[in-house]
Amino acid sequence: MAAECGPGAACADGLCVTKNTDAPLELVVKVTPLPTAGETDILPMFVDRFTVRGTVERDLILPRPSVVRGNVRLGNSTIEAEITFTPSQLVAGLASSPVEISTVAGVHRSALDFEVRLLRGMTYRMLVRPSDTSLAPTRYTIVAGVADAADGKKLNVDYMQIAATEQTFVVLGAPPDRSLVVRAVDPVTGEPVSTTATLDTGEVTLVFAPDSGPFALDIRAEQSYDKAVGAAADGACDFDTPAFPVFTVTSDKMKIRDDGKTEVTLPVVPERIRYEGTIALCANAKNDDASLSLPIALHSRSLVVDLPEQSAASLDVTTMAVRDVDTGDLRFCVGVLPGEYDLLVTPTPDLDCGLFAEKRWILEAPATKTAIGALLELPKSASLKGTLRTPEFEPVAGVMVEAVSRGASLGTDLPELEFQASGARLTRYNRSRQTTTDENGAFDLPVDLGTYDVMLKPPVSSGFPWQVRHDVKVGPRAELFAATIDMLSPVAVTGSLRYQSASADAQASLLGAEIEAFAIVEDGPSGERALPIGKGTLDADGRFVLLLPPATLKGW
Repeated sequence: MAAECGPGAACADGLCVTKNTDAPLELVVKVTPLPTAGETDILPMFVDRFTVRGTVERDLILPRPSVVRGNVRLGNSTIEAEITFTPSQLVAGLASSPVEISTVAGVHRSALDFEVRLLRGMTYRMLVRPSDTSLAPTRYTIVAGVADAADGKKLNVDYMQIAATEQTFVVLGAPPDRSLVVRAVDPVTGEPVSTTATLDTGEVTLVFAPDSGPFALDIRAEQSYDKAVGAAADGACDFDTPAFPVFTVTSDKMKIRDDGKTEVTLPVVPERIRYEGTIALCANAKNDDASLSLPIALHSRSLVVDLPEQSAASLDVTTMAVRDVDTGDLRFCVGVLPGEYDLLVTPTPDLDCGLFAEKRWILEAPATKTAIGALLELPKSASLKGTLRTPEFEPVAGVMVEAVSRGASLGTDLPELEFQASGARLTRYNRSRQTTTDENGAFDLPVDLGTYDVMLKPPVSSGFPWQVRHDVKVGPRAELFAATIDMLSPVAVTGSLRYQSASADAQASLLGAEIEAFAIVEDGPSGERALPIGKGTLDADGRFVLLLPPATLKGW
C-alpha cells in the first residue's frame, strides 16, 4: 500500500519503488537468449547506454544476430584452420567472449568452410590460424552483416592470394641442450603474427602475413623437464619445472645483418637453484588433515639475467607443499632461476586461512645452489560482516553476498614491515568469495586482502534491489568491515525488448531471455567500467522488469 512506502517512494504493482535515483545512472543492458534446438553458441547482445534518473518505462531495440559464412583455402583446396572472432568492447569488462570455430576441410570450391553467428553491425577482429604450420596467421577487421570490401556476409580467405613475407632470424647464444621454439606475436594482444618454427642450427625462418606490423619475437623451450626422484617432503627437490625462461625481443631493437638476416642474442641462462621452505598455517586453521597439500606458484617479476636492450625474460613455476612424513610440516622444494617473484600459496577453503601473496627475491646462497630456506606463513582471512534488515527492522534471510575480486592492488602493495616478512604483501591476487545471509539476516564472509566489488543480491520475490558497493579495499584490519545494512526501495526500469525489423518467430525466441543491467562507473583518472547492478528475465510478451538500486556506493 502507498502508506507503507517511505519518503521518496511510491507504490507500483504492490512494490515500493523509488521515484528518483541519488544521481543519474548510466546503464548498459546485456541480453542473453536461451539456446534453441541445435544451437551450440549463445550470443549475448548489448543495448547502447542510456541514462536513468528514476523509475521509468523504456522500450529497447536489440541488434539481430547475423550469419557470417566463408571459406579458408589454398587455391582450389580448403584447409583446416582455427578462427577467432573477437568483438570490440563497449565498456571495459562488457565485451562478449570471443567466438571460436574450426573450418571443415573439403575438396570442392562450393563447400563452406565455416558458418558463425555474430552481432549485426558490431566490429570484430578476425584471426585465422591454419593448422598447416607453413602458413602464417592472418588478421582482418570485419563488421558483421554489413557489406564492405570483404563482403561482411561471405568471407573468403585464400592463402594463394595473400602476399606473405619470410624473415630469417639468427639466434646467438641458444643453449646446445635445449630445443627452442620461435614465433612472432603482437606486442599488445599477444596474438601470433607469424608461423611457429623450431630453432635449427642457430637459424629459423618465419612466415609473416601482410601488414603484421611491429612484433615481439617469442623464444621458449619445448616441453622439456628434469625430474628429480622423490617428493619434496622426502628431501628431494621438485625440478619438474620448465628449464628455460621465455624470452621476448621487440622488432625495433633487432639487428639487421648485411646478408638480410635478423640477429637476436640470448643471454647466458644461469643454473637453476633450489628454493625450499615450510608452510605455516594461520592461527585459526581448521584443517589438520595429514594428507594436506597446498599449491605454490612463482611468477617472475625480474630475473637475474644480463638482458639486451628491449628484451624481457619471464619464468612461471608451480609446485606443491606436502606433509613431511616424519615432522608433519608442510614442506616444498622447487628449482627456479635467481630473481624477484610474486610468490603465491593458495589454501583450501576449509582451512579458513587467507591467500599468501608476497613479492620476494630468491637469490643463491654463497657457495651453494640453494636459496635461503623460507617460512611462508598463511595470514588469517579478513572479514566482511553485516546484518541486512528491512525498513521495518526485520531481518532479510537468503540474500546472496558476493565479493568479486577486482584483480587490482590497493593502490600500493602493503609494506613488508607491517607483516615482518621478507617481501611486500601483494593484494592483486585476491580470490572472489560468496555466502548467504542466515535467518537473522547476518553474514560473515572471509576474504583475502585486496579490492572487491561487493554485491548483495536479495531473492527476486523480496521486492528489494541489489545493493552494490564497488572498489571495497580490504586491508589488514580484520574486524573493521561490519555494518547494519538497510534494504532500499528499488528504481524500477520496465519496458519491452524486441529485435529491429524481426519476424514474429525471431521475436518469440526471446522468451525467457536473461536481461542484465550494468552501471557505468569511473575506473581510475580517465577510465570507466561496467558494474552489474540487476538481473531479470523476459516474459512471453517480451517485457521485463529490472529492480535497480537508486545508487552505487564506492567503498564499504
